[in-house]
Amino acid sequence: MLNHGLWSGRTRRAPPRERSGTGQHIDVTMAETMLATNEFTAVEVNGGFGDEISPFRPGRAALVQLRDGRWIQFPGNPTTSIFGVARALGKEDELSARGWRTHADTQGADDEIRALMQTWAEEYGDAESFERALDAVRIPLGTVKRLSDVVREDWAEHRQALAEIDINGTTRLLHRSPARFSDAQAGPRSGVRLRGADNRRVLRERLALSDTELDRLKADGVLLEESYEADSAG
Repeated sequence: MLNHGLWSGRTRRAPPRERSGTGQHIDVTMAETMLATNEFTAVEVNGGFGDEISPFRPGRAALVQLRDGRWIQFPGNPTTSIFGVARALGKEDELSARGWRTHADTQGADDEIRALMQTWAEEYGDAESFERALDAVRIPLGTVKRLSDVVREDWAEHRQALAEIDINGTTRLLHRSPARFSDAQAGPRSGVRLRGADNRRVLRERLALSDTELDRLKADGVLLEESYEADSAG
C-alpha cells in the first residue's frame, strides 16, 4: 500500500522544514524497506499460500532444500556458479560425466543444474554444515526465510515492523512504513473499508434517517452497501 503525494498545479504548501525552520530525524532500515516493497508481505504474514515457494527471486539464483527442510539460495547464475560448488563439494566428476567442462557447456541447462544442486544439498542436514563445505572456495549462500517468520524476528519485534490493522472487522498484520520520522507518523493506521460502510451512520447523524428509510434507499438502489465474509484465516 503506497501513498503518493501530489502537488496541486496552483498551490504548493511548504514542507515542515521551511515552515518551522526545523527538520526531523528519519530512521530507515533496509529490512523494513524490503518488507514494504514486497507485494507478498501482507499475504504471507496473514496465512499465505501454505508451503508454496514464491517464484520471485533475485535473477536466476538457484534455490535448494536441505534435509532439515530449510531452503538455501545460491547467488548468481547457476550455469556458471555450479563449477565452484562442485569443486567445493568434491562433485567435479559428476560434471565431467555430463560433458560440462566450461561455462559454454552449461548454457541452457538451468533446470538440470538446479536438479543436480538439489541432490547435493540433500546430503547436508543443516545450513551450517553446508556453508562450511562451500566456504572452502568462498561461495556464499543465504538461508531463505518465510515472510511469515518475520513477526518473530528480534529486529522486527524491536522496531514493531508490523501493525495490527482492522480490515472489515478482522485483524490483519500490515507492514509499517520503513521510514520513521521523529515528529510525524507514517504508515497504515486504519484498514480499508467496503463501499458504503459508513452510509447508515452518516445519514443517521446528518439527516436523522430511520432504519426503515435507509432500507428503502438501499432497496431502491440509492445506497450501495457491500458485504464481506471473513475468510478462514480470520
